[in-house]
Amino acid sequence: MNLQPLPVETAFNLAQIVPFYQPIFALNNRRAVRYECLARFLDTNQRIMMPNDFLYIVERDCQAANMTARILELTRAYCQPRQMSWSINLFKSDLLDQPLLHDIQAMSQLSKSRLCGIEISYETIKDDLEALGELRREMNALHITIDDIDECNESLFALIASGIDAIKIQTDALKKLCSKGDGAHDIQALKSHCDKHKCLLIAEHIESADSLSLVQSLDIKYGQGFFLSHPLQQVIAVHSA
Repeated sequence: MNLQPLPVETAFNLAQIVPFYQPIFALNNRRAVRYECLARFLDTNQRIMMPNDFLYIVERDCQAANMTARILELTRAYCQPRQMSWSINLFKSDLLDQPLLHDIQAMSQLSKSRLCGIEISYETIKDDLEALGELRREMNALHITIDDIDECNESLFALIASGIDAIKIQTDALKKLCSKGDGAHDIQALKSHCDKHKCLLIAEHIESADSLSLVQSLDIKYGQGFFLSHPLQQVIAVHSA
């Protein structure tokens, strides 16, 4: 069922933001190696709203930082006792939020195996590798993933060499590379560069059997997408304001 976006006049209730967990799989055995925590909004009828349908309400009420902090705390409370490896998504504004970054750093230092992690979009960070390097130095126990990658070039190679733990490349980007005459060479170079710098290469947005077949034919070892698993809801009591 396709839901309509929330009306602009909708009152925002932070308690209606709930985490969903989408696994990242090792494709050889379908074992989940990490979970990406996704923010969703439950409306008054307990229907699940996607970010595109509610983020403008969050931004209107200047609640982005509070939403990230809520997701961070709920995810930590759920995943830490279960020894689950997890990551939350950070907005560009979150990277300037020192109290939030301090909380993330404190959490990451409690674990010696990088169970705690963050995901930052490629568009947000690709032109500011200095900031990424500083983040890596300050939070050396934190698992850092760069997602939503749609190109394969020298900028991406420089990002991989900066010390991040994983990158996610869109399946559509892989399809476009494969359609180029030298695409196979570019993908092999990307895989080799990731191996050299001990950076996991993850294919994201695997939404069909065909896209999974493509990823496996390229010998990419990790994947994520609705075809593999839909996000799993963390059940939380939600109270209306």
